[in-house]
Amino acid sequence: MLLPELDKQKCRDNAREVLKQYRRKARIAGRPLTTLKSPTASDMPKAVSVDNSMEQKYIDAISANQDINYMLRAFQSIRQINFQVLYYTYLDKEVHTDLEISSIVFHSLNAIKTVERRRSEALIEFCEAYRHGELLVYKK
Repeated sequence: MLLPELDKQKCRDNAREVLKQYRRKARIAGRPLTTLKSPTASDMPKAVSVDNSMEQKYIDAISANQDINYMLRAFQSIRQINFQVLYYTYLDKEVHTDLEISSIVFHSLNAIKTVERRRSEALIEFCEAYRHGELLVYKK
């Protein structure tokens, strides 16, 4: 065996914790939630910073932007159908139910179990791709 067995439940929990922060971090980083295209960013401040709170806001925005970039890189490694399920679950500006996701992605209201299965697969794929497997947890 090349790699130890994954603790899939802990891996999915780790991925959920990271993905739940996407919308908040995207807003902090100034990223639009309606598209996954990277906006053009400038490292120049918009105003003269004389207050430490402004400096902290810039640091938070840069940190959030970096985390978003790590997530976007990981999404590029996920199968398209699984990515779509993750997108409508965690990334879209609107919060969708599994019923809505099954309708949007699979064009069926009877695909809720498929959404759950695809989400489960996608979370593991995300764990593997995010920061070179940083979220992976192995069984002892």
